[in-house]
Amino acid sequence: MRIKLGWQRWSRAALWLGACACLSACGQEGPPDEGSPPDQCRKFVGAYCAKLVECALPSDRSRAKEDCAFNFEVNLPCDNVVDIAGSMPDCVRDLGAISCGTVVPPGSWPTVPPTCKILVIQ
Repeated sequence: MRIKLGWQRWSRAALWLGACACLSACGQEGPPDEGSPPDQCRKFVGAYCAKLVECALPSDRSRAKEDCAFNFEVNLPCDNVVDIAGSMPDCVRDLGAISCGTVVPPGSWPTVPPTCKILVIQ
């Protein structure tokens, strides 16, 4: 059975991203060697989209990559991220540990780990 990434899933992802991005600015910026907040955001987007593609049905992988990048560009432009309220390496590690098939059913978007709810936008 093939599940398409429809507008309902996009809406849910957009709502989550909005909630994630609205964290208070009380966190501390990551160490300088982790890059600027926009650069760290791009690391998150890259890791999240890579996991989405990994979990997508083989016939949907190319489209999933494009759709994921576009969704983040529209809903969470990394240039608007002003701070990181946590550890991006922990976030990327936890995204990589998500199990496709058992935790993420084929054709659905991975749930973002709590360690990734750290982006602060202006």
